[in-house]
Amino acid sequence: YIGVRDAFTLRETISATNTPEKVHLCCDPSFVFDFDIPASDVMERIAKKRGFRPGLKTIMVMLDNEEAAQYVRRTLGEKYNLICVFEPHKGYIHCPELDPFDWLSLIRGADFVIASFFQAPLTQYAA
Repeated sequence: YIGVRDAFTLRETISATNTPEKVHLCCDPSFVFDFDIPASDVMERIAKKRGFRPGLKTIMVMLDNEEAAQYVRRTLGEKYNLICVFEPHKGYIHCPELDPFDWLSLIRGADFVIASFFQAPLTQYAA
């Protein structure tokens, strides 16, 4: 059994292992742990990045769909700092260097999170 948490990783793992019967989509276990991480640590580092606008709220985006990312940018980009992790998107502050604790801290510190990763479809859990 190999558990993965998003469609991209599912496809890549099946391709790499050639064992689709062993690879299953499941919830991201990261959110069940209680980490004692100050939200301000990673936000202070990101605030020093080019393009960050102090005083604006921050949206963390984890989207593998460029069209959706650009819709968010066109709709909200003037009013919010847009930060992307994993996939780089034009008009976003890209933060690929985050370690797992930084990533959790950014989720805690962002005002909004928009994601297409990490949550298996509800139909996966239907009995």
